[in-house]
Amino acid sequence: MNGPDPSRPCLTPESPPHSRGRSCPPSDQLGNSSSSSATTPATDLDSAVQDNIFAQAPSETSSRPLPIPAANALRHLPSPPLAREACDGGARPSPQRNCCDGRPAACNHRAVSDVCASLPEKSFARHFLTSSGTFPSAAEILKKAAFFNSGNRPHDALLLCNAGLEVYAEDADLWNCKGVTLRALGRLQEALDCCREALRLDPGNTNALNNIGVALKERGELLQAVEHYRASLVANPHQPTCRTNLAVALTDLGTKLKQEKKLQAALVCYTEALTADPTYAPCYYNLGVIHAETDDPHTALQMYREATRLNPSYVEAYNNMGAVCKNLGKLEDAISFYEKALACNANYQMSLSNMAVALTDLGTQQKASEGAKKAISLYKKALIYNPYYSDAYYNLGVAYADLHKFDKALVNYQLAVAFNPRCAEAYNNMGVIHKDRENTDQATVYYNKALEINPDFSQTLNNLGVLYTCTGKIGEALHFAKRAIEVNPNYAEAYNNLGVLYRDQGDIEDSVKAYDKCLLLDPNSPNAFHNKLLALNYLENLPENEICRVSEKWGLHFLSSRSPYTSWLCPPVTISPALPSSAVRSPARPSSSSASSSPTSPGDSSASRVIRVGYIGPDFFTHSVSYFIHAPLVYHDKAKFHITVYANVIREDEKTQMFKTLPHRWRSIVGLNEQEVARIIREEDRIDILVELAGHTAHNRLDVMACKPAPVQISWIGYPNTTGLKTIDFRITDAVADPLTTTERYVEELVRMPNCFLCYQPPPDFPKHVPAKPPPVLDHGVVTFGSFNNLAKLGNQ
Repeated sequence: MNGPDPSRPCLTPESPPHSRGRSCPPSDQLGNSSSSSATTPATDLDSAVQDNIFAQAPSETSSRPLPIPAANALRHLPSPPLAREACDGGARPSPQRNCCDGRPAACNHRAVSDVCASLPEKSFARHFLTSSGTFPSAAEILKKAAFFNSGNRPHDALLLCNAGLEVYAEDADLWNCKGVTLRALGRLQEALDCCREALRLDPGNTNALNNIGVALKERGELLQAVEHYRASLVANPHQPTCRTNLAVALTDLGTKLKQEKKLQAALVCYTEALTADPTYAPCYYNLGVIHAETDDPHTALQMYREATRLNPSYVEAYNNMGAVCKNLGKLEDAISFYEKALACNANYQMSLSNMAVALTDLGTQQKASEGAKKAISLYKKALIYNPYYSDAYYNLGVAYADLHKFDKALVNYQLAVAFNPRCAEAYNNMGVIHKDRENTDQATVYYNKALEINPDFSQTLNNLGVLYTCTGKIGEALHFAKRAIEVNPNYAEAYNNLGVLYRDQGDIEDSVKAYDKCLLLDPNSPNAFHNKLLALNYLENLPENEICRVSEKWGLHFLSSRSPYTSWLCPPVTISPALPSSAVRSPARPSSSSASSSPTSPGDSSASRVIRVGYIGPDFFTHSVSYFIHAPLVYHDKAKFHITVYANVIREDEKTQMFKTLPHRWRSIVGLNEQEVARIIREEDRIDILVELAGHTAHNRLDVMACKPAPVQISWIGYPNTTGLKTIDFRITDAVADPLTTTERYVEELVRMPNCFLCYQPPPDFPKHVPAKPPPVLDHGVVTFGSFNNLAKLGNQ
């Protein structure tokens, strides 16, 4: 009824346009937002100016030719004639414009004077143009404008460019510089017009081609931008910045095509992008996204690793590596990658969320192998990363419920529905807790809330059937049990509960059929085989030894997944001397593992030492078994026996508190797995004789008995037949319950007590003398039969 909810990791989407690139110089950029890639245009400035302005630029890589493998694939898309013309024309020298002194060839001094006078009086541009007494050359104006741009002073740069173009109207580089400046001012169309004028004046101007590409990319015209970058590189292949710009544009074009479901075309773009610039990390990242989404996780991981090699701070790539590993079931690897992502950016929300999911899933995984306590620590850690994660609170509730810390479980279930009001599982589990606390009204409220969210929630339908079974509303119980099976025909536990309903109605045959259906669907059902074996005791006309045969078959299956101890930390003991002289033992079984033949580890071999006896069971509360175990716990000879009670009591009551006051050691084993309980019995308490009191009834601990933690193990009181476990050496009975003529082949050796094998101890407030009322037969002439047992025990015989 309790279970963890699946978590869904999420992949970071493809890098959007303007994805991360390597750092670039601050001067003459057509895009310098924090998320933009390097798009720095080249210039024709002299080396001294380049050293001054581009001091932060990365060292130029060795030149390489530019293959264009994607060109054919993209020919169906239109390309601007301008770029083709530039490519066809190749690199051509700029027209000769200046005399040898760098001044205008035919400078009109009056025109120059008018240009300077038109500038604001205190502007830097006017000061620069007039300070030397002669009008600067175009190269000098270009150098100063670039300086203003690098200092984030585009208005001054624009004044200079405009003034220069009044005099040097045919200078392509000045037109290109004006375009760069207008781009910095956000005047994109004017920037394009200026760069195109530069290209008209100098068709081979690679800077203009590159900057047109940057502006077109800014406008979302990716294919046209790609064509201009290609043209620039055809004119001059030795442009690292242009190669990077081409890689950026192709990557963004690939992302756009991928969003249009054109995966093959996107892959072509990414491939050409890496040909242009093999160091462009976002391209590897986007290739990783495609491979992850097309079920090729191992190639995706290779792409992401290359992206992080090129950019060790690539948070999205680390995040996606974690998501891929999580989907592969490699939770610890996923957590490691999420940690790397958060080391790059501690506030990256997607990695914070994914880390919470992975830790929660790891907790659920380790709960099965290492127990609820380990899981709880991981769930709490998950909430450090995402304190609003409903699934972590839900799974904390499940873990606390497994440890029977139900108040803490309820708190976490409430938090789960606070952060996810549609968490039907949490409402269901709160209903289970209130039902177990016999708060049936509140349990019904929570179950109904779960069904409001999911009317076909088979677990809740089943649980309502259980609730109505417990309250005696058999009609409603049958309705919900059958409804649970209707919505989920493979729901094994619903068949188990249907079997309980049939049994309580006295319909044992249908009960056994329902249990068999449960076991067919789930051979390891924790309850169905116990219930089936118990129900077989109520069936009439079973073949001889049928119960023993089925029980032994179950025992072999149950033991197949466990490793019983074969040595103990206490010396061998035998129960024979402690038996009354009139007690009778059946002949020993051929396969018996009784203490007389069991190997032991060295210990206190004194024959007079106190024998350590343990009683293990769930019924140390107001239950029929408690009235029969009471006397032995009180009247054991304390000089000869040391008693330990291993109580698996789900709901303690006043009777439980009374048992705790008796002079013996009390250990609650609720929520402890079989290995831990067996370790305590064997290593800490060193029990000689372990007595189980429940057999195949509810909340038994036959799992502990299967581990054989004590050298002598006994079944007594709570079950009327063989357990089927060969790790249990003896079953205490008497000659009435199991006559000497019994032919059943029990796996335990029978020890028959004289007279009766158990003794009833009434409650202390039970009246000693109750006057009997006249039987109804005296007045009505009809014999009345009554029974406080369940209907399953009433048969034709």
